[in-house]
Amino acid sequence: MAASDDLTALADRAKRAEARVSATKKQARSDVEKQATKARDGAQKKADQLRAQTALAAAGASEWWSDIQNTWSDHVAHIREDIDNRKAERDAKKAQRHADSAETDAVVAVAFAEAALDEAEYAILTAALARLDADAIGK
Repeated sequence: MAASDDLTALADRAKRAEARVSATKKQARSDVEKQATKARDGAQKKADQLRAQTALAAAGASEWWSDIQNTWSDHVAHIREDIDNRKAERDAKKAQRHADSAETDAVVAVAFAEAALDEAEYAILTAALARLDADAIGK
């Protein structure tokens, strides 16, 4: 699959995620909790795939991408540990602080995804230019 096809699939994936998140406003807590667990498992699977993909492409990939992947993995592990620790908190003030913190984490995760999307677009366009140059030289 070409990188531009991957970008299209990513846009579709974002639309599906948006629809699922919007639907949670009308769902029971237990249903939202199941979705959150499923999303966490899916995110972990993607992180594992990214780690494997980065390892396979280490010879051709820049060190920067490897560093980003490692930093992201560390960040995700920290956030998940923090979330797991906070689940035990049940009084109103702690629950409110937890909700505020979780919402902040979500905003930052979306901003990170947006920045990653911008980088992906730039990388795809740069790859397209490199392919055009290579084709022009080869003729």
